[in-house]
Amino acid sequence: MITPETNQNLVTPLGILSHKDQLVVYDSGSVAMFVFDSNGNQQFKFGRSGEGPGEFRFIPEFWGFGDNYYLFNPSSAKIIQYDTGGNYISESSIEASNMSYYMAAKSPRQFYIPTAGQQNALFEFVDLDDEDAGFMIGTPVAPPSDGYDMKQVQEQVLSGQIPEMMRNQVILSSNKSGVYSFQQSNALLQKFTHSGELEWELDLGIPATEGVYEQFLEANKAIADRGQEMVSMLQYAAKIDTTDNGVALLLNTVDPNPVTVLWVPDDGSEIQEIQFPGLETAESRPRSFTISKEESTIYFAGTMEGIVYNSEWSGGF
Repeated sequence: MITPETNQNLVTPLGILSHKDQLVVYDSGSVAMFVFDSNGNQQFKFGRSGEGPGEFRFIPEFWGFGDNYYLFNPSSAKIIQYDTGGNYISESSIEASNMSYYMAAKSPRQFYIPTAGQQNALFEFVDLDDEDAGFMIGTPVAPPSDGYDMKQVQEQVLSGQIPEMMRNQVILSSNKSGVYSFQQSNALLQKFTHSGELEWELDLGIPATEGVYEQFLEANKAIADRGQEMVSMLQYAAKIDTTDNGVALLLNTVDPNPVTVLWVPDDGSEIQEIQFPGLETAESRPRSFTISKEESTIYFAGTMEGIVYNSEWSGGF
């Protein structure tokens, strides 16, 4: 475990990635990437706030391929490449019909990006080297929204409806066998082949997610009571991640349910629910996680506490 007592550099660890023998943490408070060894010892940090080469404002997604890291910087719509020593290499512009924070990477130059239902799809495949290689994947849950009135959306939520702007929201992750899409408004997990065919789907509306919808309604009522015209999004999972053998989801659970991760193997044959008692006593539940390459350890980023937790991983065994 990495704590403020053992490392005072982490302020708000928001993203985490296990790659080879390194644990990489994106800290949104200091706007930098921190690299640790498997024992939690900091090796170095890289990146900094800005819009120049190798700089960024916010990193919602990042990946490791070979001897390099690739970071998505949405403020400039670029993929920034560093080597595993933290040295800046290059950056590439990325374009999509609906640029989203929640991307997945098939390779350093190929990505899956949610479309919010645009072009009659849930997400699209984008190839930075071949624009014509792109295609749309998945069936949207609702018609796409060309625009919306926030007051009307707020009224819909308070009346118990799920607005169209929320119904096509997905989070994505991929491995060698395919790409996984989790629908945030109805807890449906789907697996597609890399050519875009639906392979299987599972309804993950399990007891661990009970109370999430009610909490969503309460949060939006509190927003309306403050006189703000905005909404809190419905999200049944905080993060999705894959290993070589399947997909895992960090569920948005509410007290008194413990932190819960669902594991589903590549073939979709079972759903394994893994609980991590103790983490729910933290000031803020983890919002991100990663599983080690050898699939023996799971790491959680405790966003508001500056803490990285680790535990034995038993998924798939």
